[in-house]
Amino acid sequence: MSVQSLIDETKKPAAWTICMGVLTAVLGAFLIVYPLAPAKFTTVVLGWVLILVGIAQFVFALHSQKPGSFFPKLLSAGMFGIIGVAFAFAPMAGVEGLTSLLGTLLLVQAGLATITAFQSGRSWAGDGFCSKLPPASRWVC
Repeated sequence: MSVQSLIDETKKPAAWTICMGVLTAVLGAFLIVYPLAPAKFTTVVLGWVLILVGIAQFVFALHSQKPGSFFPKLLSAGMFGIIGVAFAFAPMAGVEGLTSLLGTLLLVQAGLATITAFQSGRSWAGDGFCSKLPPASRWVC
């Protein structure tokens, strides 16, 4: 194998690596300039996935063996379909809704974790965290 053939074989992958590096940098700059673009894209994709899940759930409802399981599956299919259509065709409202849902989830989780920590009775700092609080604030414990 000659030196020239080694150089030629090295140039092709190097060119693709440089091309991918440039494309990655351009995409990164685009996402910094337009931060809502990936959020909209993700919401639209999630919407279409939910539409497909709603269709599948509807088919499962039609194939139910028991009459009692038909209506819950049908209701589930309707909810998936409606939310999917909302996300797919109104992505900004979907982004706002998902952000609100995530924010609410995090706030509720933080509150529950705090309540659980205060009720656990563990000693956090020496003789206990609650004993370090001012007397007016000890009602939390």
